[in-house]
Amino acid sequence: MFTLCMRLCNLDVQDLSVTTINQCIPLRELFQDLAPLLWNSFGTIAALLQEIVSIYPVLSPPNLTPIQSNRVCNALALLQCVASHPDTRMLFLNGMFSCDEFVWS
Repeated sequence: MFTLCMRLCNLDVQDLSVTTINQCIPLRELFQDLAPLLWNSFGTIAALLQEIVSIYPVLSPPNLTPIQSNRVCNALALLQCVASHPDTRMLFLNGMFSCDEFVWS
């Protein structure tokens, strides 16, 4: 599991990152500590956010392919896992509010 989280951070190899995200999805229910592992693995949350942000250019005009849609939905599902876990919920919310303040300041 730790190896999967480390592979998520490999932003230079986009296909590897996408494959890794797909491998993590079924583990959400099986591995109870997935959320803390994702949160505490260096660069993992940034990689998931990058996956989401990379979709923005194809939203207008709407040119989102099914593959791109699946990728962003899987990234969102992993972030939802982090946001709903009792050990990472407040860390996630505090981190997200910090991002909002930084972006809009």
